[in-house]
Amino acid sequence: MSEPSLTPHTDTVPATAAVAQHEHPVLIARLGPLFRLFYVNLIGTILTLGIYRFWAKTRMRRYVWSHVVVGGEGFEYTGTGKELLFGFLKALVVLAPPLVLLGITELLLDDPWSSIVRGAQYVALVLLFIAGSYAARRYRMSRTRWGGIRFHQSGSPWRYAGIYLKGGVLSALTLGLYAPYLRMQLTAYETSNLHFGSEPFGFSGTGRDLFKRWLIAWLLAVPTLMLSILRYRAAEYRYVAAHTRLANLQFATTVRGRNLFAYYLVNGLILVLSLGILFPILIRRRIGFWCRWMTLDGAIDLAAIRQVPIELRSGEGLANFLDMDFLGV
Repeated sequence: MSEPSLTPHTDTVPATAAVAQHEHPVLIARLGPLFRLFYVNLIGTILTLGIYRFWAKTRMRRYVWSHVVVGGEGFEYTGTGKELLFGFLKALVVLAPPLVLLGITELLLDDPWSSIVRGAQYVALVLLFIAGSYAARRYRMSRTRWGGIRFHQSGSPWRYAGIYLKGGVLSALTLGLYAPYLRMQLTAYETSNLHFGSEPFGFSGTGRDLFKRWLIAWLLAVPTLMLSILRYRAAEYRYVAAHTRLANLQFATTVRGRNLFAYYLVNGLILVLSLGILFPILIRRRIGFWCRWMTLDGAIDLAAIRQVPIELRSGEGLANFLDMDFLGV
């Protein structure tokens, strides 16, 4: 499989201004090609005992990215299967020995020491999972371009995992009431470290603004069979979008709790009734759903934005090691 060069000096940036006035991202991917790509990838992965999955993921991302259009311009994914494979191998070499050692130590010890080691394993896996999700995000952003300009995610995966660990403990101690503060802290860290070329994203949201809504949803969760949580989650999405900016570009979403309920219900029915055969429909529905409910207002001058050189040479090691994935994408 041929893969594009990732040398940053060859990038070209168009000297134009992209204007969006209440514009929706558009998903133009068709189900026929998506089904073919998904099942060719699946067969290749099975026949190679899982080795092809790195190239399969790359092919799927290239197809999906290029079929999401904003301002008449599709996104571009420039990652390679080789980068994903090398990232996985690096994570395997670094992480497998200590995890195996912890497992052996647990078997050799009696309680309560074995329970302490087991707890340490769980905490380590959670931290690795969260750090891996952020590291994967950094890689994906560094390999995503729009209008010839590359996105860039800075920040430390371990700092991100530390925020999650501290917030998770506080959420547990408050029976979940600290959750909106944690989610906004994580969102703020993600967004404040995200750039479009040299232009930083901005986020001004706080958990305090959402606490009253969350308290009501939390109190009504059992009587409403968790529907109050869906309603809150939609409000949170609207809040996050309204407090996110890129230069003069403002994000917004009008999604409601009933939209989320219908989305999850239909997805569940498709998955169960088709026994997973129609999984590519879920990929398209996931992306199409947010394209439908997301709007952009404002303008961004591409000529004023400088390109950022690529720093990451291998990708998603932690994420692939822990088998994290996003609907095959």
